[in-house]
Amino acid sequence: MARNTAADSPIEIMDWNSGFISRLDMERLPVNALTRALNFTVENGAAEKRYGTSRLNSVDLTTALGVDSIYFSEGLISDKIVVMSGTKIINLTSGTEAVLETGLTSGQRWGFAEAVKGATNNIYMFAEGNAPRSWNGSAGTTTAVTGPSVNCRYAVWHKSRMWALRPANINLWISKRFDPETWDTLNYISILSPDEGNWTGMVSREDDLVCFAEGRIFFVYGQNPEPPDVNLQVRRCDRKKHGAI
Repeated sequence: MARNTAADSPIEIMDWNSGFISRLDMERLPVNALTRALNFTVENGAAEKRYGTSRLNSVDLTTALGVDSIYFSEGLISDKIVVMSGTKIINLTSGTEAVLETGLTSGQRWGFAEAVKGATNNIYMFAEGNAPRSWNGSAGTTTAVTGPSVNCRYAVWHKSRMWALRPANINLWISKRFDPETWDTLNYISILSPDEGNWTGMVSREDDLVCFAEGRIFFVYGQNPEPPDVNLQVRRCDRKKHGAI
């Protein structure tokens, strides 16, 4: 659906040849500019509402299962499928729905990262409404673990530390080295400015940590946030060159 200034007269526009535009004044946009879209598909050559989920790979899903977030592990723990559905964490690896945990805050978007704790490889799960969870890929339950001072959504295992972001928080949180479950309250750096929007993701790329916000990209160099050998540096990309992310 395109924008519509008259609340009582909805319109539908199938021609979006002006592209996806998110940075201009709404009053200056062409009427066929797509500014925001959710839950639709163009698989059949036209914009259609996306239907509910009934299958995931070869697994038939129950009627009640809605997928809020999904993760397929292919790193430290191979070929595991974890689904966050409402208040549940579900293991779908075997082709059946094995509930790992219930009672979580529903309707959240989750972030995932694989990391080593001691001699155990774990999948870590992060969301703003709950403390982080971990799962070793074989146990019948997940475990609540210690996270940063604020609950975060995005996380990456990078240079033997867990790094985490909360969308509307300016800080980049950093765990102890070799321990993704121990977070010093002072191990963070404040990066994001209010006019740069919220965090939208992060990724480990070779020697750098790349953090994405709605209005800028940040490259984080170094690995140690702890005195006396702090060696972290942040480089900002010019936001005018890439637009919102």
